[in-house]
Order: sequence, then C-alpha cells, then structure tokens
Amino acid sequence: MEFISDGLRGREPLWKVFWLYTVVLGLVLTVIFEMVLDNLGTIGWTFVVGVAALWGLWVLLSLWQCAYQTEWRGWAIAARTGVILIVIVIVVEIASLLGGRDLLNLGDLL
Repeated sequence: MEFISDGLRGREPLWKVFWLYTVVLGLVLTVIFEMVLDNLGTIGWTFVVGVAALWGLWVLLSLWQCAYQTEWRGWAIAARTGVILIVIVIVVEIASLLGGRDLLNLGDLL
C-alpha cells in the first residue's frame, strides 16, 4: 500500500495518479458500489459512502501533491485547477444542501 503514501507525498507521476488512481480505480469502485448498493442496509450504505469519501479525498490530495510530477507544466496547472474546481463544487453543494436548497442542481447526481 505504498502507493497511498507516495501519492500523498507527491512521489507518483501525475499520469499515474490521474489515469490509474482517479479514472481506473474510480470506475472499478463505481461498478462495485453499484452492484452492492441496492442490497445494503444503513450500515453498509454508510460504509460505502465512507470508502468513497476517503478515496475521493485521497485522490484530490494526491493530484494536488503530484501535479508537478510531469514534464509539461501545463498538466500541473490543469491538475491543480481541476482540484480547486472540484473542491468549490463540493463546498457549494454541501452548503446548499445544508441550507435546504440545491444551488447547483446536482441533487440527482448525489
């Protein structure tokens, strides 16, 4: 499990963090979660949401930390800009849901 700490410490190439950990692992987790989500009770559903949240946090932190582990600086800027935009969307969505309104109209996706 060294790849977890390597990502958090900025020691992985950006391509690896993006393509393997974000895209491929994200798709695998999505398929697994979709297959088992209907058969889970409250505790199981809470576990799945917790795992997804931890994975998402790890991916965002790893993307940020490893952004400059690439030859072209443009990819680093794109990676960090993407992380910032995702964090803004998450914060606005949580704030709007806590306020009783879905400001970004993402309720159907969550």
